[in-house]
Amino acid sequence: MVRGGKIALLAAATLLTAHVASPYAATWRMWQAARAGDAETLSALIDWQQVRSALKQDIADGIVGMRTQELVASNTLAPFGSSFMAGIAGSIVDRDVTPEHLAIALRGLRLDNRATDQGAISYAFFSSPTEFELALRAPGQDDDDPPLRLKMVWHNFGWQIVRAIVPQDLMEQASFDD
Repeated sequence: MVRGGKIALLAAATLLTAHVASPYAATWRMWQAARAGDAETLSALIDWQQVRSALKQDIADGIVGMRTQELVASNTLAPFGSSFMAGIAGSIVDRDVTPEHLAIALRGLRLDNRATDQGAISYAFFSSPTEFELALRAPGQDDDDPPLRLKMVWHNFGWQIVRAIVPQDLMEQASFDD
């Protein structure tokens, strides 16, 4: 192989390795920013508008919180009540799903005498060259609890979280009181 071909192959291998490692580095950076309460870094690494929108849809679909069927069964004005509850849930998501509240919630998860438990990645994989999915066991979560699932996309030469599927136990544990 000619020298130019070897250099091109080495450059391609280096770029591929960097791309494969980059979502893990971004995840580590997000975790450190959340632990440090660095709202500026979290704002850059998470598309809060998309994450909030998806969480609102999860609540409306009954994936987290009270199931839609239970809301309807407990309400004599079902269509109005269901849309009213979705509106309230949407307002709460808009108010509480912020970089600052993420840091507060993570601090709260570590206060249960498991300070040495830093959480762990359950799985991580590329679903396409520009999409990466991972599941995290949060600090204090049991091994059999469902993980926090995140979807990241490659955007403007960096990874950004665009979707978070938050298990019910973490939703219940989150406390936004300082």
